[in-house]
Amino acid sequence: MKSGSSTSSLKNLERSPSGKNIIPRIPSSKSFDRINNAGSGSTTMNGRGREQRQMFAKRRIVTFGAVSLLLIFFIGEVSLQKLMVLHTWSIQSLQSSYCNCQFETDDSVASSDENPFGNHTLVRPPRIILSYPSVHQSFAGRVRNISSISSNSSLPKNLKTSIDKNTNVFHFGLTTVRSVCMRPNGAIVMVGMTESEIRRQVAEVPALQNEWLSTYNCSNSNSKSSNSSCVGFETIAAAKNLPSKVTWVTGTTAHIFPHFGNVNHNFGERLWPHIAGHQFPLNETTPHPIDHFLVHRFGETLDQARHNAERNTLLYQIRILGRLSHNADFLVVDELKPRDLVCYESLILACATCDQFGDKLGSNITTPALLAYRKAAFNYFRMREPKVALPPRPLRVTFYGRGDAKARRIRNAHQVVDHLRNWTSPPLDVLFLDELMEKGVFNLSLPEVVSLMSETDILITPYGANTWAALFMPKHAAVIEVNVPPCGPTTWIERIAEAVELKVLTKSKAGASSPGNTSSPECKGVLETPDFNINIAELDRDILHLALPLFGNRDTIPRHWLHDWSDIIEEFQVQKEPQIHIQGPHALSSSNLNLHEFEIHAGGTQVCGLLSLPARILGP
Repeated sequence: MKSGSSTSSLKNLERSPSGKNIIPRIPSSKSFDRINNAGSGSTTMNGRGREQRQMFAKRRIVTFGAVSLLLIFFIGEVSLQKLMVLHTWSIQSLQSSYCNCQFETDDSVASSDENPFGNHTLVRPPRIILSYPSVHQSFAGRVRNISSISSNSSLPKNLKTSIDKNTNVFHFGLTTVRSVCMRPNGAIVMVGMTESEIRRQVAEVPALQNEWLSTYNCSNSNSKSSNSSCVGFETIAAAKNLPSKVTWVTGTTAHIFPHFGNVNHNFGERLWPHIAGHQFPLNETTPHPIDHFLVHRFGETLDQARHNAERNTLLYQIRILGRLSHNADFLVVDELKPRDLVCYESLILACATCDQFGDKLGSNITTPALLAYRKAAFNYFRMREPKVALPPRPLRVTFYGRGDAKARRIRNAHQVVDHLRNWTSPPLDVLFLDELMEKGVFNLSLPEVVSLMSETDILITPYGANTWAALFMPKHAAVIEVNVPPCGPTTWIERIAEAVELKVLTKSKAGASSPGNTSSPECKGVLETPDFNINIAELDRDILHLALPLFGNRDTIPRHWLHDWSDIIEEFQVQKEPQIHIQGPHALSSSNLNLHEFEIHAGGTQVCGLLSLPARILGP
């Protein structure tokens, strides 16, 4: 050992407690062996730890993958439930909803240098709004389970049922019952009233008597006891005879009994009275605003709406009605036992027979009521107020031949559609609704109906309850309701025409009993009208009548007859000569069109004879 190293080692001496310097001991060879063995053991320990870390890392990767797959599955399931609410949920229909169902906007058409509407003989699906928000999403936060209301909360000790006197205008059938109870199946329980008292009070109001016999009094011989629309009623002598557990609902509750057989009649008969009830003066003679909606079989209908288009549309209609009462919720009583009771402070009875689309009310009530529902629907689907198409965009025609119905079907519908697609002045963008339904692209769900009608300038359809959808057409659009005299009177469309200011031809002569036979068919009633053919020549006359302006410069349909379509027609390369060709306002008085033989209803105003085109719409 070198002296330098020895000197440095001595400098690092430790001092003992006694103050003496102690030279550190030098480890022996055995000590070095123990140290080496300890080092090899540490290496072994590090190897095992590395293996455990790798194993834990693999487990984490597997766990993360499994969680990711579950998350993807959950998101996919939720998405499919949104898209597959309707029964036509094939891959083709889903693809069409995303890819083939978008109309260009008026702004994009006006700024486009290309042909703005392509080949006018091409059938294009409408811009279909997917169910967003879906009908189930729309009820989120609005559904209140009756079990969440505590039993016997503030239940009046001397509870006694009473029926309000009907002070509605024209004795409209909305009837309010106070302190009344109800079973989960909809049966009314009158407390402290005898059957004789009920009959006497009900008989005082004819509208209430009809409703009572059809919905709440199944024991009467005139009631529809075999029909599921009748729920019955009971009487309890006094409040002390009520069960120990009774749920008490405060505020005003509206009982809605949907029409489960036909969504068109559901709107025009079951929901319409409640829509009108939100308007003055009915909203002052009946308790408003509404705090709760009690929909018959509501929970069951929500479940069915996942795979049934009609149930889905029915709930959409009800949900939009709920938007008229902003703070109202929807009660669910499906979880209650059959003999459970729920008592209501104020209950507006169902109104299944009291009115049909404004037959009993004047336009000062029907017009604002219909426009309020129309606005609520557009807001619900996040749509702007629609407008009639302006040239160079063609008139958008929707033709419905009722091919999905059992009666009043148009037998030559395909021939009529082919003929309409050959119009060139003005050209018509014709959408054949029956064809879309056959392909599964369209199924008459409410989102589709609202979007389709908002994109329709001329609706051609047989008479029927389906014309309620004209409520969502652009203002000053046109409806040709094909009639089959004497079988079919017009239904419902006149009130809508008055509210939306539509041009409606209600006395079309286009209906015929068979090809080549224009005589009236034999019929036993409106509901038994046979299938028929359309007289194409008469239909052409009906369309030509739409060239007459009924709303001044607000009526934009006549502009299509004044527009020069020659350049666009050449691009179409139409192979056969057009059968109808009118240019300029003077052609309207030609021998091809006798304007003295028609009648048009436009918002309740009859316009007969020859009308001259105002100068203010003759510009470019």
